Amino acid sequence: MTTIKTMSDQDLSEAANRCELDLIQAAELAPQGERHEECFAALYCLCVEMTRRGMTFKPVGVIQ
Repeated sequence: MTTIKTMSDQDLSEAANRCELDLIQAAELAPQGERHEECFAALYCLCVEMTRRGMTFKPVGVIQ
């Protein structure tokens, strides 16, 4: 089973980028909806692990 802590740096970065795009889509479709909240929480967890590793999250999407 893969967990955030066992992901490679590359996998963690790619997961955060995908999660960010999911978050943007969820915010557009149903702001404050369950999926929006789940995506935000997931991205937060990924960013916490990235920070722990000394990585920097670079947003790929643009929220309008």
